[in-house]
Amino acid sequence: MPHRPLAAAFVSVSVVAFAACGPSSKTPKNPDIVLAENPPRPPPDANANTLQVVAMKLAPDDGGAPLISLDADGTVHAPDGTVVGKVDGVHLVDKNGKESYAVAPDGALISPRETKQKASFDADGKIVLVAGGNGSLEVRDDGTPVETRDGKQKIWKAHFVGFDKKAKRTAELLCLLAIDLAEGNVGQVK
Repeated sequence: MPHRPLAAAFVSVSVVAFAACGPSSKTPKNPDIVLAENPPRPPPDANANTLQVVAMKLAPDDGGAPLISLDADGTVHAPDGTVVGKVDGVHLVDKNGKESYAVAPDGALISPRETKQKASFDADGKIVLVAGGNGSLEVRDDGTPVETRDGKQKIWKAHFVGFDKKAKRTAELLCLLAIDLAEGNVGQVK
């Protein structure tokens, strides 16, 4: 099966297009207020992007083996129970210690397999494509993964058992890894 970047762009999922809207020409001007075109962002907390480790598994709603699971020590398992990686700080590494995904200080996702599509965590912790497509992937507070494309949501027929909101970003990266596993893309580098 050919490799499709960034976990198949969330299985060909795209987000509602975001439009940057400038001020209306009818907006009254106040000379005492100066707006920067790109206001400076506060420096990120040193631990803000650390992937939280919570033992959980992505279980199909109809039963069956988990699609992916995470142990309390950060070890990641495939559906057949084999070790496929580990969560380590801001990194999700494969079983050989090579980086599969990492979270940059600005929340951007980095993947050595990814060259065209760029993704980032937004302020709510949802993964959004920011270049090369438009889409999102998030895990809701109840542990259910949801993809959005062109304003339409696709709710996965699976949910995380043992999910904790503090590990939302970790769960979302596990969803990307589960897609990679299903497509046979784990360990492949372009």
